[in-house]
Amino acid sequence: MEILTFNNIFLFTSANAKKQVTTDAGDYMAEIMDNLLGFLPPGGVFIGGAGVAILILAFQFLNKWLHHILKLPWMQEENQRKRKQLEQNANNQQKSN
Repeated sequence: MEILTFNNIFLFTSANAKKQVTTDAGDYMAEIMDNLLGFLPPGGVFIGGAGVAILILAFQFLNKWLHHILKLPWMQEENQRKRKQLEQNANNQQKSN
């Protein structure tokens, strides 16, 4: 056990006073940050939201890519233009005969 003397008590209180002065500014800033950012959810929520957003974008890209790759020939614009041209040629030949 430590014997309490005037010198020990004085050193203890002066050290606590210095800590109090330095931590007051830190406490003040922490309080301001808590007031400003207190309404925000924990960081894990943001990480989870970013993960879900990446997953959604990946599925959207995959869906567009598969839609483009698996498109049937008659659905493509180039083939539709060729079909219309062939139909017009066939109609012109029928009219001329």
